[in-house]
Amino acid sequence: MLLLTSKNWMTIIKIQKNELNIFVIQLILNNHPMKKISSILFYFFLPQILFAQSFQEGNILIKGGLGISSPYYWKYAEGVIPPLNINVDYALKDKIGVGGILGYTASKYTLSDNAGKYVSRQTYRLIGGRATYHFWNKEHYDLYIGGMMGYIQSGWKVTYKEKYYAVNEIPKPKYGGFVVAGFAGLNYSINNDWGVFGEVGYSLSVITGGVYWRLSKIK
Repeated sequence: MLLLTSKNWMTIIKIQKNELNIFVIQLILNNHPMKKISSILFYFFLPQILFAQSFQEGNILIKGGLGISSPYYWKYAEGVIPPLNINVDYALKDKIGVGGILGYTASKYTLSDNAGKYVSRQTYRLIGGRATYHFWNKEHYDLYIGGMMGYIQSGWKVTYKEKYYAVNEIPKPKYGGFVVAGFAGLNYSINNDWGVFGEVGYSLSVITGGVYWRLSKIK
């Protein structure tokens, strides 16, 4: 029990959420120069005090991510547009999530030799479904693993060539088709609405980081 002694009065609000008793202490300083400061501090720290599990049944997380490189890039190709994705994670249960993913990335490949020079551009579009298992979920932190099954549509175009190279002599990348991938990730909730996340695994990118928005509130 925390004992506070002051000439000013206090209000203690007892809030019970998710079988946890959270005590919020609000100090109201009447006719005191510290009143405004205490109000500002209370406003910023209240969301931290009220925070519970960051992934709960019924939550919908809408994520936007930016990746580093891609396992589908052609050998010696360089990235033109980094892997971008939007995915949704809906909590069927406190530990089980399902959703989908859309992704896009592009790279280019340059070859120069005695026969000439050419530059080709490769694009990759991903659509798929995801399932996640949130095995450690406490306050702001949410660790999970998951799997994805989807389809990658690849495109290819010669953007520059010179000398003797004919288009039909230029090899095309063979990536594309149905894919299965696994990943592990961490969600960190900044507040009840927003958070950041990171993932590693064999997906459109090897490493992905980004932000998410919680469509449904924490209970």
